[in-house]
Amino acid sequence: GRNINGPHARCADDLEDLITPTPVLIGDARTIDASLAREGFELRVSPSTAVPFVEPAWRDPDTDIAKLVVERFYEETRAVVAAATGADRVVVFDHTVRKSWSGDVASLNSDGKSAAGAVPRVHCDYTTQSGPVRMEALLEQGVVTRSPG
Repeated sequence: GRNINGPHARCADDLEDLITPTPVLIGDARTIDASLAREGFELRVSPSTAVPFVEPAWRDPDTDIAKLVVERFYEETRAVVAAATGADRVVVFDHTVRKSWSGDVASLNSDGKSAAGAVPRVHCDYTTQSGPVRMEALLEQGVVTRSPG
């Protein structure tokens, strides 16, 4: 994982970059009947009505993409995840806007601050140390609550 800012970046292994070349067979997931329970993922058609995911809208200074993402896309995301999992509560707590078309590798986190550019390989945003630290921060902020038990 690579966490740049915030309390979840305090962990010693956050900048550790482990690369293990591994041959894998890559196929087209659209050609299989993937199941969340069986494969750990599934594909769903769920076009967003909240955010214009097209370049011209992102260049328009009158379009507040960050506001649209938090106020409307988060709700769409919660609904899709709840429908797929049966969860009665889904918490969306963070996002990063990456504008690869701009020619600028800079990106913005949900707080509007600079973030790392796109990562061109499989990665995880949190490590076994930084994940729990991030969750504790969300608990302290009241974004999530502890489940009984």
